[in-house]
Amino acid sequence: MGRITLNKEDNLFEFFLIRNAIYFFGPSKKNVFPLQFLIGLLISVLAVNFCQSQTVLTQNDIAIIGFNASGTDQFSVVLLRDIEPNTSISFTDNGMNSPILGRTGEGFLNYNSISGDCAGTVLTWTSGMSVIGTGWSAGSPANFAFNASGDQLFVFQ
Repeated sequence: MGRITLNKEDNLFEFFLIRNAIYFFGPSKKNVFPLQFLIGLLISVLAVNFCQSQTVLTQNDIAIIGFNASGTDQFSVVLLRDIEPNTSISFTDNGMNSPILGRTGEGFLNYNSISGDCAGTVLTWTSGMSVIGTGWSAGSPANFAFNASGDQLFVFQ
């Protein structure tokens, strides 16, 4: 049997560990928590936090390897590191007005990794593609269209 006693603001709190159960005695309360319940609760909390996390990408974690502005718009990027499920990567063809100000009025596209992707995975988006089950947000997003006489693609998170 283990015992921990805490005195917080003149209220006595005691915890006892007896035969795989934790007994908690506080001011006017008596509760019994089986140790398996507390371990399960801890694992559940950790699993929820882990499952909802996303990889934070930094410079050199993704590279643009293909860009087609003539005909059907298309681009490809390669992941240079593993990414967790639910990692979101954004793309835009908005240009820059100055070194610190971006233009508006062009489109945005998002990729959300469904089950995680390994380094070396090539992600390709083609205008008009069916995006069901791919992680891409849209096959034809509003105002996302490359200009055949010159355009740019920015990747960000």
